[in-house]
Amino acid sequence: NFYFDIDCGKGKPYRSQPEGKDALLLFCQKTELPIPAIVSSGVGLYAHFKLSTSVPAGEWMAMARKLKELVAALEPGLDNDGIITDSARVLRPVGATHRKDPANPKKVRLLQDCKPINSLDFNASVDKALAKQPPKPVPSDKKSSHKNKDELQEKNSSAIKIAEQCAVIDMLRKLKGNVSEPLWHAGVGVLRHCQE
Repeated sequence: NFYFDIDCGKGKPYRSQPEGKDALLLFCQKTELPIPAIVSSGVGLYAHFKLSTSVPAGEWMAMARKLKELVAALEPGLDNDGIITDSARVLRPVGATHRKDPANPKKVRLLQDCKPINSLDFNASVDKALAKQPPKPVPSDKKSSHKNKDELQEKNSSAIKIAEQCAVIDMLRKLKGNVSEPLWHAGVGVLRHCQE
């Protein structure tokens, strides 16, 4: 299954469950994805796209990443916690009790069910919806070079001063970068912020 954990309430992407449900249904309308099962998790909502068969973990992850990309492009609030690609996530089952507010426990209830979806059909629908999204803007070389120049002008850190205080950077300097690859990468990660 694929799922959304839709946060609703004060300080969340949607003020109420009806607002969260409207956003979900509009997302499904725009993408032409099937309407999932909708569960009241207590305060928010869960949306479950139920699959008719099991899917190997690698295929599931590839599909989940595409679904996450689609959500990020059209309705990021549906993935506020960034868990669409969390294959080990366990959501509260229907019939459980939401107890984050001990004084006001709430039952997890099925609001709307759905038919299971063929994984190949679901994947094709996600691909089709992604193909309709405008391409992400790629900065031109001119813009990139200006950005890099500006970044270089803002660098005030001194690699020499760092080496005087940091034994690792000092060793990197003395050995002229002839160190293990992980150490070299870590050192470059520091030095890239320096003016030298």
